[in-house]
Amino acid sequence: MPAPGSAVAPAPSTRLSLREIAGTIFYLGTVPDASTAESIRAALVGVFGPDAVKGSVAVDPQAAAPSWLARLGDLIALLKGHGANAVLDGNGLTFKAIAPGLDRAALEAAIGPLLKGGKIVFPDAGTPRLSAADAQSALDGLKGGYAGTDVARTLNLVAIGFDTGSADIPAAERTVLVRAATLIKALPSGARVVIEGYTDNVGEPDSNLALSQRRADAVKVILVEAGLAVADIEAIGYGEANPVADNATPEGRAQNRRISYEVFPR
Repeated sequence: MPAPGSAVAPAPSTRLSLREIAGTIFYLGTVPDASTAESIRAALVGVFGPDAVKGSVAVDPQAAAPSWLARLGDLIALLKGHGANAVLDGNGLTFKAIAPGLDRAALEAAIGPLLKGGKIVFPDAGTPRLSAADAQSALDGLKGGYAGTDVARTLNLVAIGFDTGSADIPAAERTVLVRAATLIKALPSGARVVIEGYTDNVGEPDSNLALSQRRADAVKVILVEAGLAVADIEAIGYGEANPVADNATPEGRAQNRRISYEVFPR
């Protein structure tokens, strides 16, 4: 029993990441028990079919039971076909990417009742990217008790200046990644890191897929060199999938050439 007046840390949320790519749904996350894990997979299979569901979740008995589990099948059915890259947790549904031109108001109206008051957050392709110096300052400014999601939130605003066709990471962004690795390594619960590489739609899809993988792998190498365990990092290249902006404009293509990060408790 905690001492009188001491703070009790809230239970971590169940967290489920979903990515739809070419008709296949990829998932990972953290859930409180095996029964929840089985229910999530059953809901995904019920919508996409057994051959189009890839992934797994980790079990953390401390995680809070999700309020959306009973309606997950209906929620996934609404997301299907929109190229969603989204995260469900105790706060609601956060989209990391969604098909450009989608009627967001209609989707929000349909999804809202399934979340029991949880928020729906859509990506903003116009969000300013952080320079390496500003990202470094943001990471240095994290207060004690920060979470892995706080580190990932900053990293997701950093635009790595890859040269065309190259997976070489400039020195300034390498410094940011090393600092992020130090913060992740210090998390008391440990962490699993997912690195996602994306490209715009210029060039051949197969070449872009390979390029996105090389870029994700290059980030992984830096994090490992900075002290994170290889087994705790997954690097995946998704090529042209899940655009956050319109590839018809130079500005949109620049937004779509990105590295995305997630940090989960281990």
